Amino acid sequence: MKIHPNHSSPVSQSRFARGIFRSVALPVAAACMCIAGQAQAGLLTVANYSFENPTTGFVSNAITNWTQTDQPNNFNSAYTGGYPWQVTTGIFANNPGPGYITNLDGNQSAFFFAVPGDGIYQQTSNTYQAGKNYSLTVGVIGDSQGLPDGATMALQLYYNNGGNRTVIGSQTVTENATNFPNHTTAYDYTLNLATVQASDAWAGQQIGIELVATSDYPLAGSYWDVDNVRLDEELAPVPEPTSAAVLFVFGGIAMQLRRRNRR
Repeated sequence: MKIHPNHSSPVSQSRFARGIFRSVALPVAAACMCIAGQAQAGLLTVANYSFENPTTGFVSNAITNWTQTDQPNNFNSAYTGGYPWQVTTGIFANNPGPGYITNLDGNQSAFFFAVPGDGIYQQTSNTYQAGKNYSLTVGVIGDSQGLPDGATMALQLYYNNGGNRTVIGSQTVTENATNFPNHTTAYDYTLNLATVQASDAWAGQQIGIELVATSDYPLAGSYWDVDNVRLDEELAPVPEPTSAAVLFVFGGIAMQLRRRNRR
Protein backbone atom coordinates (compact mmCIF):
# COMPACT_ATOMS: atom_id res chain seq x y z
CA MET A 1 0.00 0.00 0.00
CA LYS A 2 1.35 3.38 -0.99
CA ILE A 3 1.27 5.96 1.78
CA HIS A 4 0.99 9.64 0.93
CA PRO A 5 4.15 11.40 2.14
CA ASN A 6 2.10 14.05 3.97
CA HIS A 7 0.19 11.55 6.12
CA SER A 8 1.37 9.44 9.05
CA SER A 9 0.84 5.70 9.05
CA PRO A 10 -1.44 4.09 11.72
CA VAL A 11 1.69 2.72 13.36
CA SER A 12 3.26 6.18 13.46
CA GLN A 13 0.05 7.66 14.90
CA SER A 14 -0.05 4.96 17.55
CA ARG A 15 3.54 5.61 18.59
CA PHE A 16 2.86 9.34 18.73
CA ALA A 17 -0.24 8.82 20.91
CA ARG A 18 1.70 6.58 23.27
CA GLY A 19 4.41 9.21 23.54
CA ILE A 20 1.88 11.90 24.41
CA PHE A 21 0.24 9.60 26.97
CA ARG A 22 3.56 8.82 28.65
CA SER A 23 4.79 12.40 28.69
CA VAL A 24 1.54 14.13 29.71
CA ALA A 25 -1.25 11.84 30.89
CA LEU A 26 0.78 9.59 33.17
CA PRO A 27 2.46 12.46 35.05
CA VAL A 28 -0.95 14.14 35.48
CA ALA A 29 -2.47 10.95 36.85
CA ALA A 30 0.49 10.45 39.19
CA ALA A 31 0.18 14.03 40.43
CA CYS A 32 -3.53 13.54 41.10
CA MET A 33 -2.82 10.40 43.17
CA CYS A 34 -0.03 12.16 45.05
CA ILE A 35 -2.20 15.17 45.85
CA ALA A 36 -5.08 12.96 46.97
CA GLY A 37 -2.81 11.38 49.60
CA GLN A 38 -1.42 14.62 51.00
CA ALA A 39 -4.19 15.30 53.51
CA GLN A 40 -3.50 12.30 55.70
CA ALA A 41 -3.23 13.14 59.41
CA GLY A 42 -0.82 11.64 61.90
CA LEU A 43 -1.09 11.41 65.68
CA LEU A 44 2.02 12.83 67.36
CA THR A 45 3.47 11.66 70.66
CA VAL A 46 2.28 13.39 73.83
CA ALA A 47 4.00 11.93 76.88
CA ASN A 48 1.60 10.72 79.60
CA TYR A 49 -1.31 11.86 77.42
CA SER A 50 -3.96 10.13 79.60
CA PHE A 51 -2.31 10.90 82.94
CA GLU A 52 -1.69 7.30 83.96
CA ASN A 53 1.68 8.14 85.59
CA PRO A 54 2.37 8.04 88.40
CA THR A 55 -0.20 5.47 89.41
CA THR A 56 -2.36 6.56 92.33
CA GLY A 57 -5.16 4.96 94.28
CA PHE A 58 -6.74 8.32 95.04
CA VAL A 59 -4.96 11.64 94.34
CA SER A 60 -1.39 12.69 93.54
CA ASN A 61 -0.08 16.20 92.97
CA ALA A 62 2.77 14.84 90.85
CA ILE A 63 2.08 14.49 87.10
CA THR A 64 4.84 12.79 85.10
CA ASN A 65 5.95 14.82 82.03
CA TRP A 66 3.69 17.77 82.92
CA THR A 67 4.55 20.97 84.82
CA GLN A 68 2.27 23.25 86.82
CA THR A 69 1.99 26.85 85.67
CA ASP A 70 3.64 29.53 87.82
CA GLN A 71 1.68 31.07 90.67
CA PRO A 72 0.38 34.53 89.70
CA ASN A 73 0.75 37.48 92.03
CA ASN A 74 -3.02 37.76 92.55
CA PHE A 75 -3.52 34.14 93.65
CA ASN A 76 -6.26 33.97 96.29
CA SER A 77 -6.42 30.74 98.29
CA ALA A 78 -9.93 31.62 99.48
CA TYR A 79 -11.07 30.16 96.16
CA THR A 80 -9.16 26.91 96.63
CA GLY A 81 -10.48 26.02 100.06
CA GLY A 82 -7.30 27.36 101.65
CA TYR A 83 -5.04 25.01 99.68
CA PRO A 84 -1.71 26.52 98.55
CA TRP A 85 -0.90 26.86 94.85
CA GLN A 86 1.43 23.83 94.83
CA VAL A 87 -1.43 21.38 95.43
CA THR A 88 -4.02 22.87 93.06
CA THR A 89 -3.07 20.55 90.19
CA GLY A 90 -2.66 16.79 90.08
CA ILE A 91 -4.12 13.47 88.99
CA PHE A 92 -6.81 11.29 90.50
CA ALA A 93 -8.00 7.71 90.19
CA ASN A 94 -11.39 7.27 88.52
CA ASN A 95 -12.70 4.94 91.19
CA PRO A 96 -16.24 3.52 91.01
CA GLY A 97 -18.84 5.53 92.89
CA PRO A 98 -20.49 8.95 92.67
CA GLY A 99 -18.74 11.12 90.09
CA TYR A 100 -17.32 8.15 88.17
CA ILE A 101 -16.39 9.34 84.66
CA THR A 102 -17.74 6.89 82.12
CA ASN A 103 -15.41 7.43 79.15
CA LEU A 104 -11.89 8.12 80.42
CA ASP A 105 -8.95 6.85 78.40
CA GLY A 106 -7.37 4.64 81.06
CA ASN A 107 -8.07 4.83 84.79
CA GLN A 108 -6.83 8.30 85.74
CA SER A 109 -7.45 11.93 84.88
CA ALA A 110 -5.75 15.24 85.63
CA PHE A 111 -7.29 18.20 87.43
CA PHE A 112 -6.49 21.85 88.05
CA PHE A 113 -8.40 24.37 90.10
CA ALA A 114 -10.56 26.92 88.30
CA VAL A 115 -8.56 29.91 89.49
CA PRO A 116 -6.87 32.37 87.12
CA GLY A 117 -3.72 30.96 85.54
CA ASP A 118 -3.80 27.54 87.18
CA GLY A 119 -3.00 24.73 84.81
CA ILE A 120 -0.42 22.34 83.38
CA TYR A 121 1.87 22.38 80.36
CA GLN A 122 4.25 20.14 78.43
CA GLN A 123 6.88 20.89 75.81
CA THR A 124 6.72 17.88 73.49
CA SER A 125 9.51 16.35 71.42
CA ASN A 126 7.63 17.27 68.21
CA THR A 127 8.38 20.40 66.20
CA TYR A 128 6.21 22.77 64.18
CA GLN A 129 6.83 22.02 60.49
CA ALA A 130 6.23 24.54 57.70
CA GLY A 131 3.35 23.58 55.42
CA LYS A 132 1.55 21.57 58.08
CA ASN A 133 -1.58 22.07 60.18
CA TYR A 134 -1.86 21.08 63.83
CA SER A 135 -4.84 20.29 66.04
CA LEU A 136 -5.01 19.71 69.79
CA THR A 137 -7.94 17.68 71.15
CA VAL A 138 -8.61 17.13 74.86
CA GLY A 139 -11.36 15.39 76.80
CA VAL A 140 -12.73 17.95 79.28
CA ILE A 141 -15.03 17.46 82.26
CA GLY A 142 -16.67 20.49 83.84
CA ASP A 143 -16.64 19.57 87.51
CA SER A 144 -19.97 19.02 89.26
CA GLN A 145 -18.81 20.36 92.62
CA GLY A 146 -19.57 24.03 92.26
CA LEU A 147 -17.87 25.08 88.99
CA PRO A 148 -19.74 28.31 88.19
CA ASP A 149 -21.60 28.70 84.91
CA GLY A 150 -19.49 30.84 82.62
CA ALA A 151 -16.16 29.65 84.08
CA THR A 152 -13.59 29.15 81.32
CA MET A 153 -10.42 27.26 80.56
CA ALA A 154 -8.29 27.14 77.41
CA LEU A 155 -6.52 24.60 75.23
CA GLN A 156 -3.34 26.29 74.02
CA LEU A 157 -0.38 25.61 71.75
CA TYR A 158 2.83 27.51 72.35
CA TYR A 159 6.53 27.59 71.58
CA ASN A 160 9.49 28.44 73.79
CA ASN A 161 10.54 31.97 72.93
CA GLY A 162 13.72 32.73 74.86
CA GLY A 163 12.45 30.93 77.94
CA ASN A 164 8.91 32.30 77.68
CA ARG A 165 5.90 30.26 76.63
CA THR A 166 4.52 32.21 73.68
CA VAL A 167 0.97 31.12 72.85
CA ILE A 168 0.20 30.88 69.13
CA GLY A 169 -3.26 29.27 69.32
CA SER A 170 -5.99 29.11 71.95
CA GLN A 171 -9.45 27.54 72.21
CA THR A 172 -11.77 28.57 75.05
CA VAL A 173 -13.99 26.02 76.81
CA THR A 174 -16.93 27.38 78.82
CA GLU A 175 -18.80 25.66 81.63
CA ASN A 176 -22.55 25.60 81.05
CA ALA A 177 -25.36 23.08 80.68
CA THR A 178 -25.14 23.11 76.88
CA ASN A 179 -21.43 22.29 76.72
CA PHE A 180 -21.56 19.84 79.64
CA PRO A 181 -24.98 18.15 79.82
CA ASN A 182 -23.62 15.90 82.57
CA HIS A 183 -20.47 15.89 84.66
CA THR A 184 -19.59 12.22 84.38
CA THR A 185 -18.64 12.37 80.70
CA ALA A 186 -15.49 13.79 79.12
CA TYR A 187 -16.38 15.96 76.12
CA ASP A 188 -13.83 16.49 73.36
CA TYR A 189 -12.75 20.03 72.52
CA THR A 190 -10.35 20.86 69.70
CA LEU A 191 -7.97 23.70 68.90
CA ASN A 192 -7.05 24.01 65.22
CA LEU A 193 -3.85 25.88 64.40
CA ALA A 194 -3.44 27.69 61.08
CA THR A 195 -0.92 26.28 58.60
CA VAL A 196 2.65 26.90 59.76
CA GLN A 197 4.58 29.15 57.39
CA ALA A 198 8.34 28.96 56.86
CA SER A 199 8.54 32.60 57.98
CA ASP A 200 6.76 31.95 61.31
CA ALA A 201 8.95 32.34 64.37
CA TRP A 202 7.75 28.95 65.68
CA ALA A 203 8.59 26.99 62.52
CA GLY A 204 11.11 24.33 63.58
CA GLN A 205 10.48 24.98 67.29
CA GLN A 206 9.22 22.34 69.71
CA ILE A 207 5.46 22.11 70.13
CA GLY A 208 4.17 23.10 73.56
CA ILE A 209 0.76 22.22 75.04
CA GLU A 210 -0.89 24.16 77.85
CA LEU A 211 -4.23 23.53 79.58
CA VAL A 212 -5.12 26.44 81.83
CA ALA A 213 -7.99 28.07 83.73
CA THR A 214 -8.74 31.51 82.29
CA SER A 215 -11.78 32.98 84.09
CA ASP A 216 -11.23 35.67 86.73
CA TYR A 217 -12.08 35.39 90.42
CA PRO A 218 -15.79 36.23 90.26
CA LEU A 219 -16.13 32.94 88.33
CA ALA A 220 -13.43 31.00 90.17
CA GLY A 221 -13.99 27.96 92.32
CA SER A 222 -13.99 24.16 92.04
CA TYR A 223 -11.81 22.62 89.30
CA TRP A 224 -11.51 21.28 85.75
CA ASP A 225 -10.75 17.65 84.84
CA VAL A 226 -8.90 16.80 81.61
CA ASP A 227 -7.94 13.55 79.87
CA ASN A 228 -6.75 11.96 76.61
CA VAL A 229 -4.62 14.76 75.15
CA ARG A 230 -4.18 14.27 71.39
CA LEU A 231 -1.93 16.21 69.02
CA ASP A 232 -2.46 15.75 65.28
CA GLU A 233 -0.26 16.84 62.39
CA GLU A 234 -1.53 17.14 58.82
CA LEU A 235 -0.11 18.39 55.54
CA ALA A 236 -1.90 21.54 54.46
CA PRO A 237 -4.45 20.47 51.83
CA VAL A 238 -3.58 21.16 48.19
CA PRO A 239 -6.53 21.87 45.87
CA GLU A 240 -7.23 18.77 43.80
CA PRO A 241 -7.32 19.11 40.00
CA THR A 242 -10.85 19.84 38.84
CA SER A 243 -12.56 17.70 36.23
CA ALA A 244 -12.31 20.67 33.87
CA ALA A 245 -8.52 20.75 34.29
CA VAL A 246 -8.23 17.04 33.56
CA LEU A 247 -10.46 17.42 30.47
CA PHE A 248 -8.26 20.28 29.33
CA VAL A 249 -5.16 18.08 29.49
CA PHE A 250 -6.70 15.21 27.57
CA GLY A 251 -8.37 17.63 25.16
CA GLY A 252 -4.91 18.94 24.41
CA ILE A 253 -3.78 15.41 23.55
CA ALA A 254 -6.69 15.06 21.12
CA MET A 255 -5.81 18.36 19.47
CA GLN A 256 -2.22 17.21 18.98
CA LEU A 257 -3.42 14.01 17.32
CA ARG A 258 -5.79 15.91 14.99
CA ARG A 259 -3.07 18.33 13.91
CA ARG A 260 -0.72 15.46 13.19
CA ASN A 261 -3.35 13.72 11.09
CA ARG A 262 -3.75 16.86 8.94
CA ARG A 263 -0.08 17.00 8.04
